[in-house]
Amino acid sequence: MEDIVKESLLFDFYGNLLTEKMRRVTELYNEDNLSLAEIAEQEGISRAAVHDRLQKAQQKLEAYESKLGLVARFVENGRAAMRIAALTEEIGRERTDDPDLNGKLREIRELVAVISG
Repeated sequence: MEDIVKESLLFDFYGNLLTEKMRRVTELYNEDNLSLAEIAEQEGISRAAVHDRLQKAQQKLEAYESKLGLVARFVENGRAAMRIAALTEEIGRERTDDPDLNGKLREIRELVAVISG
């Protein structure tokens, strides 16, 4: 998984578990795309302090993921949903003559869409 995507997912899942200061600096850096110097100026702290908070926040996010595995499960479920959708499409193309089967396949596709958001 791409680092930026992984960091974003980690923050989405576990960001509320960070301290307010860590969460704020992480949001400014990742979501607002501010530089360390810009964050330091905005927050009234040193650039080194910003760097330190970002590092600690990332370590905490990765520790939460290591213990809970929510992001890995989320990604795995997304892949499974995509595979299920592909298989239902394939079966639907092969067996278009059975309206009952087609209805069930359509229902599966709708459920997969709900699950994968």
